[in-house]
Amino acid sequence: MKKSIFDIFKPTSETLENEDSQTETLVANEALQQQPISVEGATLAANLEEDDDPDAPDLITDEMVEFCKTQLESILSMSGFNSLVTSEKGGKRLIKVRMDDEADISRLIGREGNNLESLQILIKAMAIKKFGVSIQIAMDAGDYRERRMEKIQSQALRIASYISDTNTKEELNTMNASERRIIHMIFKDHSSIKTYSVGEGRNRRIVLEKK
Repeated sequence: MKKSIFDIFKPTSETLENEDSQTETLVANEALQQQPISVEGATLAANLEEDDDPDAPDLITDEMVEFCKTQLESILSMSGFNSLVTSEKGGKRLIKVRMDDEADISRLIGREGNNLESLQILIKAMAIKKFGVSIQIAMDAGDYRERRMEKIQSQALRIASYISDTNTKEELNTMNASERRIIHMIFKDHSSIKTYSVGEGRNRRIVLEKK
């Protein structure tokens, strides 16, 4: 049963990933309206999802936070997982959801975080349908997201340094839409490096190129 639940998620994740790739440029442009983020300070996807605009409406309610928690608990329970789920408000449009399960943490994360991403997409879609407002969900299992973003950031900075010295361009490894958005934001004000995406769906990746 633990395997079948993620088999169900797979087409949903791929479909929404394709939609994300089509709108990624718009998302990256929207990031320009947020407060500047230094390369050194951009580490966690959850932090970068927050809306720092003081005039932006506060969309997140306690009911939304609890809804995301209970829906995820229900999905995991029906799938045979005995996971601890917590949720909290992370910003004016952001809900942070965390799963902890020592026995099955690797199954919840999946290969390259695919299961975690699928759950995040599903809970976000359920919340938007329920409440009729566009919000963001930042889901983690253990500290996977934090560790992965640190690795991705470190790799991107090393490659950026190489490109600056050699006047070349390099493709990064494949990432999901949220991770690509982080990289776009990290380099949006960079003096010598520009970013853009190539490919479709799960094969979509970021290219770093010297300006």
